[in-house]
Amino acid sequence: MSRLALAITDIENVIPHCETQQEVERRETTKDVLQNKLDDNQGYYEEFRQTALKMTKDLDNIIGDNLGHKGMQHALLHIDDSRRRLNREGRRLRNPLPIYGRRTEILNAVTNPSTRACVIQAETGSGKSTQVPQYLMEFLQSQTSSNNIEKGIVCTQPRPMAAITLAQRIAEEYDCEVGHEVGFVAGNKKKVSNKTLATFMTDRTLINFCLTDPKYIGNYSYVVIDEAHERSVDTDILLAMLKKEQIDNNKQFTIIIMSATIDVDLFSRYFDGCPVIEIPGRTFPVDIEWCSEGQTFGNDDYVTRAVETSYDIHVNEDIEGDILVFLTSQVEIDRACRNLRRKLGITQGGHGDDNVDILPLHGKLQPNDLFKVLKKTRNGIRKIVFATNIAETSVTIPGVKYVIDTGMVKELQYDTKKSMSMLKVTNVTQASAEQRKGRAGRTGPGKCYRLYSHEEFQEMDQSMKPEILRVHLGMTVMKLLQMGVRDVDKFDFVESPEPGAIEQAMKTLILLGAVKDEDRTLTDVGNAMVKLPVEPRLAKLILEGAKEGFLKMLLQWLHWYLHLETCSSKAELMRRGRFPIN
Repeated sequence: MSRLALAITDIENVIPHCETQQEVERRETTKDVLQNKLDDNQGYYEEFRQTALKMTKDLDNIIGDNLGHKGMQHALLHIDDSRRRLNREGRRLRNPLPIYGRRTEILNAVTNPSTRACVIQAETGSGKSTQVPQYLMEFLQSQTSSNNIEKGIVCTQPRPMAAITLAQRIAEEYDCEVGHEVGFVAGNKKKVSNKTLATFMTDRTLINFCLTDPKYIGNYSYVVIDEAHERSVDTDILLAMLKKEQIDNNKQFTIIIMSATIDVDLFSRYFDGCPVIEIPGRTFPVDIEWCSEGQTFGNDDYVTRAVETSYDIHVNEDIEGDILVFLTSQVEIDRACRNLRRKLGITQGGHGDDNVDILPLHGKLQPNDLFKVLKKTRNGIRKIVFATNIAETSVTIPGVKYVIDTGMVKELQYDTKKSMSMLKVTNVTQASAEQRKGRAGRTGPGKCYRLYSHEEFQEMDQSMKPEILRVHLGMTVMKLLQMGVRDVDKFDFVESPEPGAIEQAMKTLILLGAVKDEDRTLTDVGNAMVKLPVEPRLAKLILEGAKEGFLKMLLQWLHWYLHLETCSSKAELMRRGRFPIN
């Protein structure tokens, strides 16, 4: 009998002796998860068997050929590729992810010549982000007898850090160096070569490449849009741009939209009823601890409460199991790390509590610091990670057993008083709260401490509004005009904003001198503004500042002002309220 079957039997024997209904339900959920894993194993073995048979057949064909010198060189290369693939398959079978058992189904769907788009909804922990690109790479390599593959794969992520992290992780699993078969382009960091088969970048980077070179997307057979549920303006523009490219220019590439919480019906309809593949994850039961009724959103400093809760867990709970704390910004995270170290008596030299690592996780983290977060901890050491919402879906931290959810997030919203979009601290949605909770149940039963009440959870929005419906549309309109779209109000958005919002954005751009009133095309000023990733008014201000020679002071003021607007507490406002004049 397998270990899984023995574990299921043990749980069945324990259930009749459970003292509470909650404990019974928890055991039943764990049993269901293990049973699903046991059922999935058959699919994993079948995938492995089919791959091994195909590799054996390919090697038999090579051995049977009459090889000359060049043929022998090619055979040796093929044998080396087969060795690497067999190693990968062995790892996949030893530590299978739910998506592995559905590989053939996914490839059959996305490689079908009639498929223009495919939606993959796969729960957190299923392996979609790391495995689907590898399946596509192996498929493309199997279609040619040489290493010169004309068209590759581009995979987008909402954040540069996620693009870099995934490229590094997949390169490691694919037995190659970053910059060879797997590469990335993120901000000013770039690792690609003429051997690169899969390139990772942000949605915005791919949009900019396509705007700079209309033929750029022709370099790829597959475009993978990951974490599409975040619905940033860049994601929506990119999807609309790719759909338009397929229709107008008959581009032969397949769009693959992936997410854990995506609205599959919406995206399937948008892409003319494209196929949908839904893959369940493996989430163990997670107990929820709600805060007391006296503590609610905005009534106190949630950063301090998060630090106190993480301290209590570390001191009172078993040392096995890391802690993940969700905050909203780098400033909050740095403050929380300092305060927890002080509370645990850890000095700057690292003296004090020697069985804990306190680590930050945010978008500006350096690769070496990110590696510390992602590596498994040693026995007897607990990792406590203070993170932004990047840890919800984009980055997976191994070993997390406890999650502390402050219920807060920074979100881009349009401020009608200031007539500009601002990053503001606001409540998370129910979907985000569930994603955060699920991080505690990846490898075993866990616990989620929610620093808000159950009543407040019920009052949350179910899901986040698409960014395009809650921000100023000026930059969106300029990007569409740069693409050559004339009737912006008739553009085929995934979800169209109000016509009045588009018209208001157009009037603002005309007043700023970015758009010509007579033909609604970009002016020279508009072409310069669209290159700056800020609101149209701020873009115009920066250009004027550069023209008049006071750009440095202007940028200082903008940095101070924008950070001041995103303060999450009165104490933070007081700390950062003084304008730094040099």
